[in-house]
Amino acid sequence: MLAKAVATLDRLTGSRVQLGRGAGAFWEAIEAMGGSRRRPREAVDALEEAITVIRAMWSGERSVRTHGA
Repeated sequence: MLAKAVATLDRLTGSRVQLGRGAGAFWEAIEAMGGSRRRPREAVDALEEAITVIRAMWSGERSVRTHGA
């Protein structure tokens, strides 16, 4: 959902939107929102999976499927 919204905003603003992603640095805020604190390797793995999902959503396919945790 986020990937599609960012893609739409990027088109509407003439390519002035960038989606920032990270492997986690604000663990207290993440936990406050119900997320779990991850070890560094888990955080990088989750980031890589998120990038795969975002790219799949931006692929233009009507429906997509990815494998992951």
